[in-house]
Amino acid sequence: MNKVERDVSSLMKEGLGRRRIAEALDISVWHVRKIVRSIAGKQGSVSKGKSTRVKPKKIIKQQNASTSKSRGQTKTKVEILSVGIESELESDILTRKPNAKIIVLSDIHLPYHDPNALRIALEYMDDCQPDTIVLNGDIADFYGVSSYAKTKKDALSYQEELDYVRDWLEMLVARFPKSEIYYIEGNHETRAKRTLANRAPDYLSVRDLRVKVQLGLDILGIIWVPESQELKIGNLMFIHGHKARRHAGTTARAHFEDYGCSIIVGHVHRLSVAYKRNKFGNHAMIENGTLCDLDVEYMKYPDWQHGFTEVNYDGDDFSIVQHPIIDYKLITSDKVYVA
Repeated sequence: MNKVERDVSSLMKEGLGRRRIAEALDISVWHVRKIVRSIAGKQGSVSKGKSTRVKPKKIIKQQNASTSKSRGQTKTKVEILSVGIESELESDILTRKPNAKIIVLSDIHLPYHDPNALRIALEYMDDCQPDTIVLNGDIADFYGVSSYAKTKKDALSYQEELDYVRDWLEMLVARFPKSEIYYIEGNHETRAKRTLANRAPDYLSVRDLRVKVQLGLDILGIIWVPESQELKIGNLMFIHGHKARRHAGTTARAHFEDYGCSIIVGHVHRLSVAYKRNKFGNHAMIENGTLCDLDVEYMKYPDWQHGFTEVNYDGDDFSIVQHPIIDYKLITSDKVYVA
């Protein structure tokens, strides 16, 4: 690896996208893209300049998650469940070893994230190499199309935010070439859609105006889960969340009352795990943390926590490990991550 490749690799680990890297190194975006592909190729993820990421197949919605064993491996069925929509949905049946690992990131609010907290999360992921990454909503902020009063003096335009998030997603794909990535639509990803619905509803029918298209998720091989659907992996439901309660744990419990199954939500920027046993078994109610800037202009001392969630699977069964990042320090059993 030459010096430029080392510099690009180092800036990727800082969480920068290709445009920011190009500015930092005073080279073209095209040059950065070529180097990123070269780095990924050396890791065995790219051949002849094209990603080897598997595009999702289309299958008819399944009623229940199940497992089957073949050639010593366990197949964990992934469902994207429709809400009021009868159509074939983009989904896939993932084949994993019993100890499949998922990392859940939510509420990053790019570009208004906390760089140090995000850097720690990515460095931990470098070490654990997750089989699947679930981006559980509000990865983007899209402040430019918010209906709220604009008070940020240095706010980016909507197009600049799209470019920033696209760059970050490109970095994520290149950095974790072996990970399947799901992007669940959060309420911030729907900001542009709501603005169009209020001001120019006819434009909602234009396919190129969908966030999925504007972020180029199909090109990147990232599976989009719109707000009208839910993602279920094994016995755990992943949703961004549409309710917010005051205290930690109560938001996940409110969603559990709606769905009646183990569930992980984002949205409230808090870390929490609670369990419930009833006639139908044991259930987990999980709230994922945030990686956004905790210093916001509209609230003093918000009750938010930096952190993310790790899910380890044995077939459809799972266990939860939450990783709080406190004062920019993540403590694990064998390593301390500090920004």
